[in-house]
Amino acid sequence: MRLLALITEDWDEITDAITEARTRLGDLDIIIDTSRVDPDLSNDSVYHTTSAWTWLKRKTFKTISPAWINLLGDIHKTMEYDGYIVICDKKKVQSDPSVNGEYTFFDDKHILEVYGNKTKRKHWGLQFTAYNLIHEILHAMDYERGAGPTALHDYLLESKTLDAYIEGFKKKDIDDLLPTINKRAKGLVLMMKMWGMPIRVTEGFRSYERQNELYEQGRTTPGSIVTNAKGGESYHNFGVAFDVVFREKGYDAPQKDWERLGQFGKILGLSWGGDWTGFVDRPHFQFTKGYGLEQFRKGEVDLSKFN
Repeated sequence: MRLLALITEDWDEITDAITEARTRLGDLDIIIDTSRVDPDLSNDSVYHTTSAWTWLKRKTFKTISPAWINLLGDIHKTMEYDGYIVICDKKKVQSDPSVNGEYTFFDDKHILEVYGNKTKRKHWGLQFTAYNLIHEILHAMDYERGAGPTALHDYLLESKTLDAYIEGFKKKDIDDLLPTINKRAKGLVLMMKMWGMPIRVTEGFRSYERQNELYEQGRTTPGSIVTNAKGGESYHNFGVAFDVVFREKGYDAPQKDWERLGQFGKILGLSWGGDWTGFVDRPHFQFTKGYGLEQFRKGEVDLSKFN
């Protein structure tokens, strides 16, 4: 994901925040470019009123308009970006005092609003501006993998750390796939890279608990429906399935790119979710050796065939 940070202040704290974000998220293919801007944040036309999740509550508040951020980004970009970040002085914006940032997906772009200040106090172990920047980028990454808007907040409220959440993105549970499908997953990534259409694995093995969380998304929890399978009803739960996304075009890649991806997957012996009828799942691949879910659930599978 390549993002353009639109910086309104010449602060060391903002420079340090971007460096911190690049360091912590660089392994996740997050690229942050910068551009200095000087907007009039006192102008009412810059803002709009929105209703969004702020931790566990849905709240209505004034914030910088994503359309305005998108326009500002388009003016200052020198190449195509996956999204724009505006990093500004919290004291200058006309937003709710309790809000330190905002994320939305607007006009096929990730739009991030990050409030900064010059304080040295730590917030969740990071300087205020650095924390807010990384926090909003993680929301964008959650959107990419289909997680709900409160996924990060729910995690942190369980007294878990930001670093642990980031590590969760790095692992992708691909190492918990059974050996033969692990090799095929890595082979597919390599083939697509050689073809000039790089992809990354977003999820591999998935626990029953994680599967149930995804099933509830869009039903009893915020977000869009991403699966029709409960725990035990997905091949992910047995380490023989994985999901991918295009690094540059994301889930909005054209159909011809997905078809090329599916073709390469099938060359490697994988079954592709893009061939399904009903719930078509283009990011999904699996390798089951002909075994059904019931056999996996009952332990009636010869795992030596997956070495």
